[in-house]
Amino acid sequence: MQQQTVQPGVRGGVGERANGPVVGYLASQSGTSTKTDTPILTTPQSISVVTKDQIADQGAQNLVEALRYTPSVSLDTFGATTIFDAVKLRGFDAPRYLDGLRLPFDPGTQFAVPKIEAYGLERVEVLRGPSASLYGQTDPGGIINMVSKRPTATPQHEIIGTFGSFNRFQGAFDSSGPIDKNGEFLYRIVGLGYSTDGQQDFVHQNKVFIAPSLTWRPTTDTSFTILSQYQKIDNKGWQQYVPGDAAGLRFNPFGRIPYSRYIGEPSQDGYKLEQFSVGYAFEHRFDNNLQFRSNFRYFDVKNNVAGVRSEGLLPDFRTVLRSFNYVNSAAQNIALDNQLQADFATGPLLHTVLAGFDYQRQDSTSNYKFAFIAPIDVFAPVYGAPVPPASTLAPSSIRRLRRSRRVSTFRIRSSSIAGRSPSPDGRIGRRRIRSVERSFQRREPICRMTRRRPAAPA
Repeated sequence: MQQQTVQPGVRGGVGERANGPVVGYLASQSGTSTKTDTPILTTPQSISVVTKDQIADQGAQNLVEALRYTPSVSLDTFGATTIFDAVKLRGFDAPRYLDGLRLPFDPGTQFAVPKIEAYGLERVEVLRGPSASLYGQTDPGGIINMVSKRPTATPQHEIIGTFGSFNRFQGAFDSSGPIDKNGEFLYRIVGLGYSTDGQQDFVHQNKVFIAPSLTWRPTTDTSFTILSQYQKIDNKGWQQYVPGDAAGLRFNPFGRIPYSRYIGEPSQDGYKLEQFSVGYAFEHRFDNNLQFRSNFRYFDVKNNVAGVRSEGLLPDFRTVLRSFNYVNSAAQNIALDNQLQADFATGPLLHTVLAGFDYQRQDSTSNYKFAFIAPIDVFAPVYGAPVPPASTLAPSSIRRLRRSRRVSTFRIRSSSIAGRSPSPDGRIGRRRIRSVERSFQRREPICRMTRRRPAAPA
């Protein structure tokens, strides 16, 4: 067990920053709860930090696997599927942030959701409880903030090759360091690619991920970092929801199907996701008491799904009704967060005052079509059922073009007595936090068309 102590006047671990690397599993600093670089023990909120070392030692391949040992987190909402990083905090869907900025989300079909590569993260921070005072409209369960890997002043390089079950072959690399001898320019480039089969028959997954970043430090008080990433997923096969009566949940006279059974159409099913983002993180310290930070990002994600879905088991205990589903969705957002922080003292009291301006704009589109296709014998499947092209189906079963904007201002004041450190149990005896948040959100439905699904064939 690691024990964390904070000495008076010392900000967490030696040399650690809220958006920087952590040696081992125990982080001392966090910026998610207050938007300031603050020791976790002096933060009166419930925070968990999953570091890069912990992600690597767990062998986590995605966000869900990285959070398996985090309290108050519910995972695997969609079972074994790797399509969604679905996470709940204290029973509520957890909004996801990357580098303190909200990720886009398609409210229509809820398919166009970015999938953040775990290998490209420095840490994952889980803030439990309401946080609207800093992040605007959010669910009361909490938020998840992922911190990207950034350029380092110390050269570091690694190449990783992995192979495993289901014909998995994976390669990754991470290279970082100074470009010039003075360390004014720093770079980092992180990449990953893999190809693997799945636990179900006819499923194959492919991914390519690249994340270059560049930091310019003209002085010790100023830094400007460009962060970008690109990811493409091209999978064959689709998530399989099989009837419980055929999977062994209840008695079936024909027994139970194997876990690998595929009840879709191998030649037709597929899932594609493509996402891209670019942004910056700017910091400038005017003096020992005043500093300014600005974070900006544009994020674009597109999703294309074609796949069979189970529609129930017939009374003969072996025939499964099926439908074929087409989903095309996209979401783009622009996020900007400006912050001005002042640190000063009045007698024995030390104060941190943060004021800021937060702007978000999101555009999203979604289009869902479906049609019933021939049923299949789940115990002796025969594939090759005719599937109607998407162009021949009704114009739209669910079609939405939606735009939302949010502007908010926030002010936080934190005061503590100089020379006081937290008690051994981590409580802050004499610390007050006051926050005021004003925000408004406007949604503009441009087009909305809905059509009831036809009844299943007899």
